[in-house]
Amino acid sequence: PAFDPKRGAIVEVGAEQVPAYRAGRRSARLLRYRDGRITVATDFEVPAYVLVRESYYPGWHARWSDGRLRRDLALHRANGAFMTVAVPAGKGTLTLELKSRSWWLGRHISIASLLFLALLTLISCKSSRRDQGARQAER
Repeated sequence: PAFDPKRGAIVEVGAEQVPAYRAGRRSARLLRYRDGRITVATDFEVPAYVLVRESYYPGWHARWSDGRLRRDLALHRANGAFMTVAVPAGKGTLTLELKSRSWWLGRHISIASLLFLALLTLISCKSSRRDQGARQAER
């Protein structure tokens, strides 16, 4: 049978770490997706993997909470490019957060550059208006 990525994933972990497949109720619902943070509500009758179609990057960290217990979870590469997390049974919230120093540094540099360019544009516009006013006064 051919591999169907809609129904399964190739997870890059050691064979001893992959739990055996067991049938059971599984529900994962995206709650929030924004830069550097993904939140998913999970409700699993048995432990299961959650596949996240976000590029795998070493700076991502996963945490699962059921309201009482918080647990850090290991992220793995899946299907060559995406992320997957083995989530325990029960209702809970899976949070993936990007804590890469280079990503945050690049983001802050980009924002600072944008603000600097906006300031230069504002100064240039004011200077241009002043020059136009001086030329009109000379006429």
